[in-house]
This record gives sequence, C-alpha cells and structure tokens, in this order.
Amino acid sequence: MNKENKLYGLLGLWCFLCFTLMVIQVMAWCPAAEEETKKFFKNPPPPPKPGDQMKPNPAPEQKPEPPLPQAPEPTPPAIPAPPPQKVKPAPIPAPTVKPPPPPLRPPAGTGIEPLVFNPLSTVPMWENWWSRNRLYYLPFKNIIQWADDINPKKMDDGTLNVEANPISKQSLEFLIKCLKENENPIIRANAALALGKYKHRGAVPALKDALKNDANFDVKNVSALALGIMGEESAITDLKAILFNETDEKSQMISRAYAALALGYIKTEESINILKEALDPNKKLHKEIQCSSILSLGNIQNKSSVDFLGKILNDASYDEYVRSYAAVALGRLKDESALPYLIKSLQVKESTIRSSIALAMGLIKSPKAKDELINLISKDKSTETKAFAVISLAQLGDNKAFDTIHNLTKKPDFNIEGMAFLSLGLLGNKASIPELQKIVVKKTKPLSRGAAIIALGMMKDISSVNTLIEVVQKEINSDPVSWNYAVLALGMIGDQQAVPALEEAFKNAQQRVDMAKVGYNNLTISLAMLGKRNEVLEELYKRISDSKSLPQIKTRALHGIGYIGDKASIKQLMDFYVAEKNDDLRSYAILAMGFILDNERVNPLYKITADNNFVITMLILNHIFFSKPE
Repeated sequence: MNKENKLYGLLGLWCFLCFTLMVIQVMAWCPAAEEETKKFFKNPPPPPKPGDQMKPNPAPEQKPEPPLPQAPEPTPPAIPAPPPQKVKPAPIPAPTVKPPPPPLRPPAGTGIEPLVFNPLSTVPMWENWWSRNRLYYLPFKNIIQWADDINPKKMDDGTLNVEANPISKQSLEFLIKCLKENENPIIRANAALALGKYKHRGAVPALKDALKNDANFDVKNVSALALGIMGEESAITDLKAILFNETDEKSQMISRAYAALALGYIKTEESINILKEALDPNKKLHKEIQCSSILSLGNIQNKSSVDFLGKILNDASYDEYVRSYAAVALGRLKDESALPYLIKSLQVKESTIRSSIALAMGLIKSPKAKDELINLISKDKSTETKAFAVISLAQLGDNKAFDTIHNLTKKPDFNIEGMAFLSLGLLGNKASIPELQKIVVKKTKPLSRGAAIIALGMMKDISSVNTLIEVVQKEINSDPVSWNYAVLALGMIGDQQAVPALEEAFKNAQQRVDMAKVGYNNLTISLAMLGKRNEVLEELYKRISDSKSLPQIKTRALHGIGYIGDKASIKQLMDFYVAEKNDDLRSYAILAMGFILDNERVNPLYKITADNNFVITMLILNHIFFSKPE
C-alpha cells in the first residue's frame, strides 16, 4: 500500500511540473504576441466624437491568421524517473489570434440606423443592409438649390436689382472661418465636410490650405474628401501626391486611402488613370489603398474600367479583399458587360468574394443574373452570400422570383429570413402583405420583425397602418427596436391617420433623456414625410434655444434640424453656434448646416458606404463611419 501511495505521489509531482512549464511558456509568449498585435493594427480607427455612440463594424468571416511565433521551449528540470505507466502531457498548441467579438450594432454614423443594442442577438444582416442603404427609401430631405437662390429687389427707379441670398454668403464665410480659426479639430473637420457638401467654389482655397497646412490628421483627410465631393479638378494634383506618398506608409496609409476615395468623385480621365496606376501590382500598395482605389473606379462609372476590374477579380494573386472590392466596383459600373467576369469567379473558395459578386449582380440589375442568384441561394454554403443573393434577386424586379424569396421567410436562419422579408418589400408584390402583417402581430420572430415592418413601409401598405400605430403607442419599452422601425414605416406609408400617434410620441420624446437620439430622429423624419416639417422645426428651435434643455436633448434637436431643415434653419444654427459654449454641441450645429447645404437628396458619403459588402472590415470605412455622421 505504501508503494502504491509513493507511485501516486510521483505521478502528482510530474503533473505539477508539467503545468508549471505550460505557465512559463505562455508567459514567455505574451510579449511576442503583444508586439505582433501592435504590428497587425497599424492604424486603428480614431475614437468617436464626443456625444456620438461608437458602434463596431460587423464581424466578417475571417481567414485564420498565421500562428504567432512561439518562444523557445524551456528545458525542464531534472525529476525522478517516472514509473513505467507514466502519462505524457499533451503538446502545447501554437497560440493564435482570436477574431474580434461579435458587434452590437452596425457603425452607420449618427442617424436613422436602428436605435439601441438588441439584447437578443448580434446584428442581423438585414439591419446592416438597411442601416447603410436606408436614405434611398426615406424621401424626407428638403433639397435647396443654393446656386440659383437669388433675391430680386425693386429699386426706386422701378428697375430690378438681383443679388445672391445673403444666407448663402453668410454660410460660406461662417464655415470658412470655422475651418481656419477654430481651435477644436472636430469643429474644423466638420466645417470642411460641410463646405464640401455645399459645393461652393469660394471654399476651394480654404480647403486646399487646410489640406496642406492644418496640423490635425483628420482635418487634412476630411479636407481632401471635401475637395473630392465638390468635384474640384484643380485638386487632382494634390490628391495624387498624397496617394503616392510613400515616405511613411504606417502614418500615411489612411490619408492615402482618403485621397483615393476623393478622386472617385472627380469623374475625369486623369482621375481614372491615377487610380489604375495605384493598382499596379509592382507598386505593392497597402490593401486599404487598393480597395479605396477600386471603389472609386466603380463610382466614376466609366465603361473603360470593366476589363481592368474584371481582370483583378479573376486574378488569384490579388488579396481576397481587393478581389471582393473589384466585384463590388463592377456592380457599381452598372454595365451588363461585367457579368462574365462576375460569373467566372463564382466558384472561388473565399465566401467574401462570392458575397461581393452576389451583391454586384443586384446592382447591375440584369435579368441574365437571375439563374446565377437562384443557384447561390439554393446551393452556396455561406450565409452572407445567400443573404446578398436574396436582396439582389429582389433588385432585379422580376416578380417570377417571388416564390423563391417567399420560401426563404420560413428558414430557421434569422439572417436569411430577415433579408427575405426586406426583399419582399423591395419586390413590392402585395401577395406577401398578409405574411408580413402576421409577423408584426404575433411577435414570434423578434430578430426579423423589424424587417417585416420596413417591408410594409416600402410597399406603402395602408392596411398595416393601424397595426403599426399600435406598435408605436404600446411598445416603446417592450420592443424599442420594432418601435423605431414602426415610426419610420408610418412615415414611408404616408397615411395621415398616423400623425396624432407620432405627434404624441414626439411630444413625450422631447422630455425623455433616456431615448436614443435615433428614436428622436426617426420621429422627426417620419413627421416631416407626413407634412409636419414646419411644426416639428419650430419645436426643435425651442429645444436648442432653451437654456434649461439638457445637452442630450439639444444634440437630438440639432440632428433633427439638420435632417429636415430649410433656409431659415441655417440662421438658427449659426446663432446657436455663436451663443453656445459647449464645443460638442457646436460641432453638431456645423454638421447640421452641412446636411442642409447639401443639394443632393442622398448624402454624398453614400457613394462610399452604401451598396457595399459590409462583412469586409476596412480601417478606412471605420474612419468614414465613426468620424463623418450623416
């Protein structure tokens, strides 16, 4: 018996020593892992602006990173000879980098994305898609043609003296002063973006000066993007110099990507040639720069880029993300001649490339893609690829696809199911309305219910108004996600019987500090679509001018003014800026001015962020999302 106890003691000592060796090896590895991690994240996205809620990008399907180098295995100390039946310890696996945790909400800027963290899940794919494309379906913007805005005045002698509206001139001078003189870089960056959206050529010298001389990294980058948004051809030389600046790739990579994106707004042959040069394999530029250049070629929409981008897509020597963006860019060209290149790469093993191809086929809207999309839906193993294929099939506008899409609403995968609900809304077939209404009423699919609500809004289904009003009146606390979508859907449908319920919710929201600003904005937008723009603006003006209003309330009111504001709103915002001491609130006032001064119905940044494969994580897109709210 003593001999047996001795044997057990030796075995226990052996196990203890093995465990100690494992701990020593892990400790030895940690410094190497930390150093490799620092190298991996060369340029993390900047922190969000004060007052903005930062939301991480959706986690893509990632290829595993190669194992990090292991520290040399230490030599174990001498131990007594183990008994014959010793148990050898399992080999220590090489450490790997774990993928990031799943996201809580897509980083779609401040605005009309779904409101708050949904505790039931990570972000469903349909919410990601909607958050990046929603402005196409929400016609709330009050478009002002500032360039044609004149004030004819009758003189004493009976003649007419025509002069530019003073608000236009004041806005320009005000924003240029903010860009040149304000000490806060966030305000300067917001002023640069607002000037870019305004597209007034009088802003060009100030933006060029900021691009070259501002001490802040973000202000320089936004000034480059602003010059691009303006379509300023005289800035091409400066943008090219930034794009090919190889003095310090680590610090300049994001700036170079910004320059590439800016060139995508300047639709000239020179811009096209510069962007193609950036994709020369011999230059070996960072994939962030390559992807940005490819996206810009798609945005310029010149047919001459079809073969160029098609060859990149079909060339396996290029990075997976670069090839994926080549597929997206081919879709943005909206040219049927791109289809053969897309179809040729459908069999690649990388699901990110296949999902981008599925997305691109919907953008081209060619009936010839129908069979390929149905095949992806039925046979592809990637959820992301299937989901994009469903949306693209609906975008073809072929009602013969109804049965295929409708059958997907019964799938157990909430990602596919939610995209199918949205696709029914895009397709517009009224036969799907009873099924969508049932989802809203029964509340049995909490992760897809919002998609069914938005689909009813897309179809402008008046028979669903009473059901949606009930959601607005009763579910702000029990299901805030569906509540927000119901608010928007009622505005999309446009039936006046929804006005009293929305007005009551808006009145209550102005007193609730706990309400997410997107919920507040959804009410603002929906009431504007229902013809209550002026009434809502008057209430918002009161909120920002009331000294007793909390900063959270003023922030929401400023966003609302930006979304639905008119010419008179510009003066209100400038007056607020002058009187306000809080720089966070002043920065929101500048953002709101930029939104109103923009004479496009859809934010120009959508050329970068919308109709994109959101399962691909790119640092440059994080910069755009986090730093440039709508």
